Amino acid sequence: MTKQAEAAARRARNARVRKNRAALKLVHNRDEIAASFPDRMLTLAEVTVLVGVSYKTINKLVGERRFPAPTILGPRAQRWWHSEVVKAVDKLRADRKPVPPEGPRAA
Repeated sequence: MTKQAEAAARRARNARVRKNRAALKLVHNRDEIAASFPDRMLTLAEVTVLVGVSYKTINKLVGERRFPAPTILGPRAQRWWHSEVVKAVDKLRADRKPVPPEGPRAA
């Protein structure tokens, strides 16, 4: 690879990183987003930040049918509806089991 090609690849990679960081800043405050966009489509990066888990966990929850499946827009584009993600998070929160206390004082 020539130096010019390496520089072009580096610039493209840096542009993608800046774009992803900007997308992550969009979903920092859940209530603020809900107010500004009643129902918009979220990328996987936005969903992971909004829910607070990794993309592997999102895919696992989708496979277990505990999280909504993405809407497929194309061969490399999938999005989730914001309202469906919020409902799924609320349902996960409602369905969670309390953690039993541990240690000698628990008895």
